[in-house]
Amino acid sequence: MEYEDVVRTVVELFKKAHTELPDDVVEALKKAYEREENEVARSNLEAILKNIEASKSLKVPMCQDTGLPIVFVEIGREISLDFDLKRAM
Repeated sequence: MEYEDVVRTVVELFKKAHTELPDDVVEALKKAYEREENEVARSNLEAILKNIEASKSLKVPMCQDTGLPIVFVEIGREISLDFDLKRAM
């Protein structure tokens, strides 16, 4: 495994985590929006749903406060790395 492969994969996974939600979560939010009777809560759910769509189409984070990323890595016995894995993160 090459250094560039690790860096590219980590970047892709972070982008996906910040811009996409699983379909079941989006569907649950849509159902909650449809059922919600409180105008303020309904407005908030609508904003969340719009933000999800904008994030997906524009490839920007759903939330501007994305926090600090923490990465846990497991390496199998059969893999050989010729670089410092921490540096690749």
